[in-house]
Amino acid sequence: MNYFKLFSTLLLFSILFQACKKDNSIVPAQTKKDVYLAGYISDASLTKTSAAFWKNNTITILDNSAGNSKANGILLSGNDVYVVGTIADINYTREIAVYWKNSIAIPLSGNLNYANGTALTVNGKDIYVAGQEQQQGDWRYVAKYWKNGTPVVLGDISNTSYANSIVIVGNDVYVAGTEGDGTISVAKYWKNGVAINLSNGANWANAYSVFVNGNDVYVAGEEYSNNGNRIAKYWKNGIPVLLGDASKNSMATSITIAGNDIYVSGTEYTNGPSTAKLWKNGTSIDLTGAADGGYGNASYISGADTFIAGSVYETGTHAAYWKNGIRTIADTSSLQTEANGIFVK
Repeated sequence: MNYFKLFSTLLLFSILFQACKKDNSIVPAQTKKDVYLAGYISDASLTKTSAAFWKNNTITILDNSAGNSKANGILLSGNDVYVVGTIADINYTREIAVYWKNSIAIPLSGNLNYANGTALTVNGKDIYVAGQEQQQGDWRYVAKYWKNGTPVVLGDISNTSYANSIVIVGNDVYVAGTEGDGTISVAKYWKNGVAINLSNGANWANAYSVFVNGNDVYVAGEEYSNNGNRIAKYWKNGIPVLLGDASKNSMATSITIAGNDIYVSGTEYTNGPSTAKLWKNGTSIDLTGAADGGYGNASYISGADTFIAGSVYETGTHAAYWKNGIRTIADTSSLQTEANGIFVK
């Protein structure tokens, strides 16, 4: 028997086996996520703002009109990019609620009064936009949403009301906002047009974000305390959960549920710079330090990653986002920018 030939054959087989084994154990590279932010950018004089969105820190200007405009939210549906916001004329004699589909503006309100588009969602072929519009010949705003451009009034026309967030679950439409008579403001949400109060009217309160998880309705916002401070909180099925430090001012701007975890973005401040915040299951996490102020305006959960959008102050205000607490400044120009909405794909 040729032992050398046999040994060579076995050695070659062993090498090939190990090579195949190694190749089969290669972990595929993670797919890069695209981060979309909606907000605004100022002009060089810092006196005018233009609605804009960023994709992976590259800006797209949505409005170049003479007046101010800004974007408040963004989402993707299929290959379409939707952004919601507002456009004012140069003299601020009117302001139009609007959304952009693939950068094409679609006005929702008339030209004779003031209106704002604050949030947007897409359900199949239907586009829902939340906001408010000033009553004709009156200073009071009325909360409403538009479904495919048709308005649905939510607030009592004898009060002032605002709609700040909207979600669709099955056949149900949930809108979070606030309503007041001029002396007090009550946090609330509307389900299919029926108002559910979250605060009791003892102190000013506002609701900025709604999220529905199964049979549970979560609403994030703020309520003034007896000492006059604004306190971030959320309500679960109408039961309040305090988030902010009672000795400071704070507000909760967005709420998201992922699994058993509750994520709330917001801002906290005292006499110094404001601090962008994340509360996870009630535990406070500072996103900005004492030297650089910031705001947490929106949140998005993608897999195991937590994204918060907002702004930081470093020789000017700059749109930024945090991924798992790590900051990225989306716009490093000398102009003023801020991110009010976020979507991750």
